[in-house]
Amino acid sequence: MAIKNMAQRIKDLRKAKGLTLEQVADIVGVGKSTVRKWETGMIANMKRDKIAALSKALGTTPAYLMGWSDNKEDKAVLNILDRLRDSI
Repeated sequence: MAIKNMAQRIKDLRKAKGLTLEQVADIVGVGKSTVRKWETGMIANMKRDKIAALSKALGTTPAYLMGWSDNKEDKAVLNILDRLRDSI
């Protein structure tokens, strides 16, 4: 997937949830400027833990964020991810 498409997905999901850059940053554990850079495509190589935290904050799957799936609300995958996060 093109970096721009991933960045746009992040921005669209954040806005759809009514979250600010600061709110997403606080949830994920990064600075507001980092979220802005994700949304503009300035940072394309995200660490796995940040992808997982961002997908949870935005209510989607890592696969959707990365462009591997067009299903942004795959309930089965989201349930599995929640169980995995809880076991860590």
